[in-house]
Amino acid sequence: MLEHQINRSPKKSTNLSIRTDLIKIAKEDNINLSNMLEQSLLEYCKKKRQQDWKNENKKAFSDYNRVIEEHGLYADGRRLF
Repeated sequence: MLEHQINRSPKKSTNLSIRTDLIKIAKEDNINLSNMLEQSLLEYCKKKRQQDWKNENKKAFSDYNRVIEEHGLYADGRRLF
């Protein structure tokens, strides 16, 4: 969902402070800084949201795993393989 929202969003000029040695290397390697930042920021935000979701639902995971350990899975006695 995050990628879909970003792909539809208009771009906005922004000022950033970046180490001069990194800018030099990026220019030498023909790296488009805007695209690189967008891709890196998107990946970072996706990972952060995933981690936040896991942390928010940690108790539910723990409770579910406890129930499975105590009672097993519904299909345990019904599997044909």
